[in-house]
Amino acid sequence: MYVRGMRSAPRLFHLLSLAQRRAQAVAEAGLSDLDVSAAQVGALFVIAPGAGASVGEVAAALGLAQSAASTMVQRMERAGLIIRAADPADARITRLHLTSSGLAVRAQASRRVQTLNRRLGGPFSAADIAVVAQFLEHVAALEPLA
Repeated sequence: MYVRGMRSAPRLFHLLSLAQRRAQAVAEAGLSDLDVSAAQVGALFVIAPGAGASVGEVAAALGLAQSAASTMVQRMERAGLIIRAADPADARITRLHLTSSGLAVRAQASRRVQTLNRRLGGPFSAADIAVVAQFLEHVAALEPLA
């Protein structure tokens, strides 16, 4: 564990890996009774009420491969959370829209995620959380080394 003032640098990759696995487990447990995965909740948040989103937009927003997003969207459609409709501006594009069930699950999940975010913040100040968020955004934007 890294402690400020220690000579050795924190093992960031190791800590990020541990934190990601634990955060995923906490999220899945906190959402389990809604019968949706954390990734599906992410998709419900990306698919804006009214405007909807394409599968590609969902994939990009969640950092998923197009094929993984397509499979997830199929499961969500079978579960009655979303429907597909042609884009009114371009019929070649299919947009995903939330059903009334999808909107209800989205609202419940939003409250749960707020609680989970408060739990993640723990004893840290708003300034500390802002630095962590900035770091995570930086990491998320990194391109793989060639």
